[in-house]
Amino acid sequence: MTTKELDRCLDYIRNWHLLDIDDHHEQFLKGDMFGESHIEPLRRELIENLITLDRKQQTNVIIFYVNELNRVSITDYFESFEKREVKDENGSWLKFIELSAIPESGGPFFHMIYHLHLLLFMEIEKICKIYEIPLIKILEDQGIDFNTLFIDTPESPSESAQESVLPDIRPNFTADIIPDIFDILKDFFSTSEQPELLNILRTGGNTQKPLLFRDSGNRLADAFKQLFDCDIIKGCQKKELEAWICKNFLYRYRDKINEFKPRYVSDIISTTKDKCQRPILNVKQEKSTGNFLISKV
Repeated sequence: MTTKELDRCLDYIRNWHLLDIDDHHEQFLKGDMFGESHIEPLRRELIENLITLDRKQQTNVIIFYVNELNRVSITDYFESFEKREVKDENGSWLKFIELSAIPESGGPFFHMIYHLHLLLFMEIEKICKIYEIPLIKILEDQGIDFNTLFIDTPESPSESAQESVLPDIRPNFTADIIPDIFDILKDFFSTSEQPELLNILRTGGNTQKPLLFRDSGNRLADAFKQLFDCDIIKGCQKKELEAWICKNFLYRYRDKINEFKPRYVSDIISTTKDKCQRPILNVKQEKSTGNFLISKV
């Protein structure tokens, strides 16, 4: 696990109050008044640390990031500031800042760092939702009040709503084969989209915006057809799988980005037309065990 961007962010928080007025003015002109430039690199680093891990390992990584950010933002920062303030011969109103995770004091130094603290936790929350990591429970276990972080609380539907809601129909990929499927498909997607690809393979859910498959659409549709026909994709009918593909993917053809159309996908998945000439993967069944093996073509 690499923590280069996390360390850079923590150092920025620790030393923020040591910057002179010119440095703060320069940051303001760059649109980086609260250290926003640290958010995206830290987000990418955290995703890269999570992407190949199992659920328990992912949870431990999130716990580490949460504790480090909370410790430095709320404890180390103010302890270092208190030490500096003692040496101030003229005194300062900043002495009223308290070591608290809640911005009660109203001091601008507090709010600057606490604003960055909130933005960072909002990004962690988004990542936890993608990987279905229980951030609320992590915060509770670590003694952190999520109400101070603007983290969404899970909503419990009413009893009447629970009775009327139909089961959510979505593709269900065989869990122990998902890493193999992801390993074969990932190189056809941009690095930034690979975490979302892994998420929808795990959950059968939908993306916020379609993912771009950087090759001909029939190759991706054929891959899902093979997986469905071998019962590696369960829990839905072919038409539902086709609709899921249309909703969640785009493809490239002759340097143009195209949407998957229902007829186009159906002609591949729901018919007995000739097999794809350039398949991405191949699924075979072992005669001795009956298990399916997936391989890259």
